Amino acid sequence: FAIGHFYFDLAQRTVTYAGTPLTLDLSTFTLLRVLAEKPYHIFPADEVADLVWGRGNEHRHQLLAQTWLRLCQQLDNAPELYGNPTQGLGLTSPNAA
Repeated sequence: FAIGHFYFDLAQRTVTYAGTPLTLDLSTFTLLRVLAEKPYHIFPADEVADLVWGRGNEHRHQLLAQTWLRLCQQLDNAPELYGNPTQGLGLTSPNAA
């Protein structure tokens, strides 16, 4: 399925952005998948961290911040990525191309 410039192949666990395959670790792929399940929705940071790493992981907020930073850097701050890891995150902003 496609969202903005992203194309997700969940069976193969692959993502492309603007036709370019992304090299993603499991956490980054899972983060993108979670956000893609509800495009245009801003997920509270706690909810995203729980969905990606589980409630029992005491380092989930730090992991979320690190993973989000890596993803934003890898995609050169793509307009489809919005929010911040302390408040909330979303995929496909209304003004994305």
